[in-house]
Amino acid sequence: MTQWVSSHTVSLMNLVGFEVYDGLTPEEVSTTIYLDNQSSIRVFEGCNGIAVFILFLSFIWAFDSRWQTVIYSAVGVVIIHPTNLVRLAGLTWISVHRPEMMYFTHKYLFTLVIYAVVFGIWVIFVRNAMKAASGGRKAETA
Repeated sequence: MTQWVSSHTVSLMNLVGFEVYDGLTPEEVSTTIYLDNQSSIRVFEGCNGIAVFILFLSFIWAFDSRWQTVIYSAVGVVIIHPTNLVRLAGLTWISVHRPEMMYFTHKYLFTLVIYAVVFGIWVIFVRNAMKAASGGRKAETA
């Protein structure tokens, strides 16, 4: 999965005009992405989005298990995966062109972005699930 995500990141960056390629890093079980012939980032198992998918899907399925949940699950994964690709592409560029920002963007900024996307999808899901549970009526508040 990690190599697949790395390849998708490279394809995305090549699509928008960057000279990027990747290669296996066997001594570390990772994939290295190269930008402008410079080693840029190493993509490890924790970078591939699987943990975010599991977190997202666990909440969705714990909250509701109707057939619509399958659709929300698929849509969520389809939104989260490209978000992760943009995160990795951004980190690739930052590591070469703004290396002093790498720690902050990797540790805080992109983590916030990806979890904000997941939270936003959860909010939409919960609102729609609550509406469906109430028969389409707005919930009464006291």
